[in-house]
Amino acid sequence: PKPKGERQSGGALIKSLLTNRALMAIVVAALLLLLGNLLNGAVASYLYLDYFGSGQLQSWASLAASLPPLLLVFFIAPLVKRFGKTEVGIVGVAVYVGVMLLNFFLRPTNPTLFIVLFAIASFGLAVFNYLIWAFIVDVIDFQEVRSGERDDATVYAVYSWARKLGQALSAGVAGVALSYIGYKSAVPGQPAAQQTPETVGGIWMLFNLAPALLVGGTLLVLLFWYPLRKKQVDENAEILRQRRAASDAQIAG
Repeated sequence: PKPKGERQSGGALIKSLLTNRALMAIVVAALLLLLGNLLNGAVASYLYLDYFGSGQLQSWASLAASLPPLLLVFFIAPLVKRFGKTEVGIVGVAVYVGVMLLNFFLRPTNPTLFIVLFAIASFGLAVFNYLIWAFIVDVIDFQEVRSGERDDATVYAVYSWARKLGQALSAGVAGVALSYIGYKSAVPGQPAAQQTPETVGGIWMLFNLAPALLVGGTLLVLLFWYPLRKKQVDENAEILRQRRAASDAQIAG
C-alpha cells in the first residue's frame, strides 16, 4: 500500500482499477444481468398480448413477481452472514437462469403456471439485486487492500457508468430483436396486426431464453471470475481493521 497521505496519479488510479479483478468482474456481471432483465421487461407486453392473448395478465404477473422478494427483507441478512454475499448471490442467479430455461422448454399455455414460474425466477433475480451494492462495498475494500487508498467515489462512478451503458444498450436491443423476429407493429386506426406463429415463438424466446442466457453469463462470471468469496471478504476486512488500528496507534503515539 502507498504511504498515508500520498495519492495515486490519475494514470496509476485508472491502471489500478482496470486491473482490479473484482471490479471488472462485477461490472460485466451486472451489465449482463441488466441487459437480460431489461430485455425481459421490454418484450413483456408483447408476450402477454400475442402469446397469451390478454394484456391484462401483465399486471397480475408483475404483482406476483414483486411480492415474493419482499420476504428477502426478513432473511437475506442471516443468509449472507452464514454463507457470504457471493455465495448467496450465485444461488439466486442460478435459480433465475434455471427457472427461465425451464419455462422456455415447458412453454406452458396455462397463465397461472407461467406466472408462478416467473415469480420464482424473479425472486432469484431479486436476491442478486438486493446484494449488488454490498458487492460494491466489498470491491472497494478489495481496492483499498491492493492500493492502500479507499477509492469509493471512483469505484461507484465506474459501476454507475456501466449501469447507464447497459440501460442505453438494452433500449435499442429490444427494438432490433423484435424487428429481427418479424414483429408487425399496429397501425393507428386499423385492427391489431396478426403475428405469425414464428414471430410468437420469437417473442417467447426473447422473454425467456435470451434473458436466461444473458444472466447465465452473470452466473459464469460470479463462479469463475469474481474472486470475493466469504473467506476473502473476511480476510480483507481483517487486513483493513489491522491497518486502521496501526494508523490510529501511530497518530496517538
